[in-house]
Amino acid sequence: MSRPTFSGDYQLLTTRPDKRRLSTEDPEYVYVCPNTDITAAYMYAKAYYSDATTNVHSVSLSNLNKGETKCVDIGFAAMSYNSSIPVGETISKIEVYVGTADTEDDGDKLTYIPYTPLSDLKLRVYYSNSYGGLDSLICIGDRQETVESSYQMASVQIAHDAVLQESPQFIIQNSRGRRSFEIHTGHMPEKELKALRELGVKKPLSIYETVNGTATL
Repeated sequence: MSRPTFSGDYQLLTTRPDKRRLSTEDPEYVYVCPNTDITAAYMYAKAYYSDATTNVHSVSLSNLNKGETKCVDIGFAAMSYNSSIPVGETISKIEVYVGTADTEDDGDKLTYIPYTPLSDLKLRVYYSNSYGGLDSLICIGDRQETVESSYQMASVQIAHDAVLQESPQFIIQNSRGRRSFEIHTGHMPEKELKALRELGVKKPLSIYETVNGTATL
């Protein structure tokens, strides 16, 4: 976890490596922390195509105040990357950075390599990291969800005419239970696997699902 260095005008709050994957089907959130006031700032996403051409997508961040973080969704649906792909070409990479002009790309910058998860059965996990940002884990393949409840031995007084087998022998100690998942990430670059150590520490996490047609975290 060598990031961030907290140098320059701003920092992108993530513990994942500078080069990482970007799912074409899921949101991706980036937290911006300005180290100084920035007037009329933008989040830029510069797409590089297989024919060596480029196109810059942008989101207005308005005025950034020193130390006040701002969250931006730079996923495919939010930024409409597909709308600018030249006919017959593909996106080779996307560079994300902040500035007041799209040529100001010398600050903290992330490079995303687009990919499409191979399975329709996915678990989308977004978790808080040590720097106050939000990192993602897109899982693939079958997943099994279980709910575990805690029980303890019951101390029950039995009537003189009762049958032992008819008396409850256990009571629920934790009626809410605990949800657990068996998940599969598929192949991941080594540096991204190291960044997942953050998920192993006690930190808040959210699961992204579509409930009754509404995308929900």
